[in-house]
Amino acid sequence: MSESLSLGQLIAADHPTIGWPSDWAAMTKRLFTTTSAGLGQPTLLNSASIEEVLTCPGWWAGQREVDESELSMAGFRLKATRRVARRWLAENLGSVGSVQPLTFTGQVLHRFAATDDLLGHWIRMMPAGQLAELRAEVAMGLVRLDADWPNRTALTSLVPGAVSARTRLGRMTLTSELVDATVGAASMGDGGFEAGATLVSFTMTPPTSARLEGLGPAVLLHGLRTGCPPARIVSWDLVGGTGIARTIDNDFVLMWCERVCEATRRIGEMQSWFEPRLNGGEHCQICPLFDRCPAADRSEYAW
Repeated sequence: MSESLSLGQLIAADHPTIGWPSDWAAMTKRLFTTTSAGLGQPTLLNSASIEEVLTCPGWWAGQREVDESELSMAGFRLKATRRVARRWLAENLGSVGSVQPLTFTGQVLHRFAATDDLLGHWIRMMPAGQLAELRAEVAMGLVRLDADWPNRTALTSLVPGAVSARTRLGRMTLTSELVDATVGAASMGDGGFEAGATLVSFTMTPPTSARLEGLGPAVLLHGLRTGCPPARIVSWDLVGGTGIARTIDNDFVLMWCERVCEATRRIGEMQSWFEPRLNGGEHCQICPLFDRCPAADRSEYAW
């Protein structure tokens, strides 16, 4: 999956044509809605929460006690960078931007700071020096984005962000905020769809297979909205200018359908006061319940 291509080349690379039945979205929606009937209360699922509950129900329960304001500095920087990059794409769809990246970044961060969400609060609380560093870092990411994707202004099917970032399926809501650009679209074939879209997710560190696989919920959301899953997914490092990609096949989609259903079932059991099996492991090191969990691996060399 590792590539030495530019972002534009990764997106335009040839890939196998994958066909999907015309009723794929309806059948998948029915599957998730039916499975969600076992939930005792409305539940939000994304790639992180699915990984948590399938690894250890205690880890999932612990994360529900963590306030979003405890997001790490790196997490906020990535969130700010990706939001600015989406704005950059949105405002420069048809032509090269007339505003310099550094000026543009400063303007957008200023607008973010005026909002009431956690990102706005975080930006307002940053010392001037750190804010200047963030502005320069994000602006360099935009410069790199322009260099690595120079032909994007000629695309007629580029959508900043995802075509669907959230959908309610019975008592379960599936969500993903990891898609920063959607390129292309499916086409109708004999008896169904031919996948054609590519989902792009930005990072600020070298992309990994795990990060790419974490786009599974985004793949499902795209398919539920458009009729079929995308053809490819790409994870791209705005800092290092490297990326990886993979073709979406039936095995990948089936795996994520199974993961969503199994995560839903396990959460439903816990909401019904079923005593879950706790699993010690590497995740214990970052689990909020580490100090009071009976299954936590506390051996000196556990990690």
